[in-house]
Amino acid sequence: MENWQVALIVILAILTGVLIPAIVQFQMTMRSLHKLVRNNENDVRVAMVELHKLAGHINRVGSVVESNTKQIQSFFNSLDGVGQSIRKIRGAMRTASLLGAAVGPVLATAMKARQANTHAAEEVAAMKAAEVNAMKDILNREQKLNGAMQHGEEKRQ
Repeated sequence: MENWQVALIVILAILTGVLIPAIVQFQMTMRSLHKLVRNNENDVRVAMVELHKLAGHINRVGSVVESNTKQIQSFFNSLDGVGQSIRKIRGAMRTASLLGAAVGPVLATAMKARQANTHAAEEVAAMKAAEVNAMKDILNREQKLNGAMQHGEEKRQ
């Protein structure tokens, strides 16, 4: 036998000595893995079913949260409308109080003129002039208040 043949036999013997235990170990590992998969197959299926149920539950909760968010947003929009209405009522009440303050003296003057019954034409003319002046005063005050309210609302926004 030649040297290269002897070397080839020695190399084949070493490879066989190394490969056979590796192949046996690989086969045992594959059997263990197969056994593990077979033993846990039902548990994995149950876990997948539970995950599917959980995903459905999370979707339902998400849709409820989304619906509630829309309702809350609608509620706050309604509150904003109520606030605007209250501001308008407050402005109307201010105007009414100013009107009362301006008309009150005119009415008092009219009552006195009626009771005194003197210089009726002059008193009526004075009352009308006072009423006209009072109305002008009310309109001026109302315009100033509305301007101030709008300015205040612009600052708030």
